[in-house]
Amino acid sequence: SFYSLLPLVPQDSRVAIALDARKSEVYAGIWDLAQGWAPVIEPHTSNPQAFFELVAAHDPRESLVLLGDGPSAYPEAYAPVADSIRRVTAHDTPLAANLFAAADRGFVQWKDEGILEPFYIRPSDAELNPRFAKPDIS
Repeated sequence: SFYSLLPLVPQDSRVAIALDARKSEVYAGIWDLAQGWAPVIEPHTSNPQAFFELVAAHDPRESLVLLGDGPSAYPEAYAPVADSIRRVTAHDTPLAANLFAAADRGFVQWKDEGILEPFYIRPSDAELNPRFAKPDIS
C-alpha cells in the first residue's frame, strides 16, 4: 500500500500519485507530506502524458516522488520523462485493506459510522449515457 511506502519517501517531500483510470486517463494528484498531506493538485482525471510532464517539470529543489501504476499502464506517455521523475514502484496499486488506515489519517470520509463514502472523481458511464438519464418529472 502507499502507506507502507512512507518510510521510503522523505517526510519533507511531495507525493504524486497516478493510478490507471482506464479510458486513456490516470487518476492523479499531488500532496505535500511536510504539510500533513495537504493537496498541491487535487485528485482529478488527467491525460497520462500531461500529468507525467507536469510531475517532471517540478522544481528540482523540492523532493517529489511518484507512486502508482499509471506509468506501467501508459509506458509510452511515461518513457519520455522517466529520467526526470523519482518513482517508487513497490505496491503500485493500493490495497483495499488500507482504506481503514487512510480513514484513520483523515483521507477517507465516513458516510456513517463504519461506512466509508467513496470519492468519485468522474461520473460513471451510466451517468453520462442519455439512455440512463433520470426522467424530467417537472
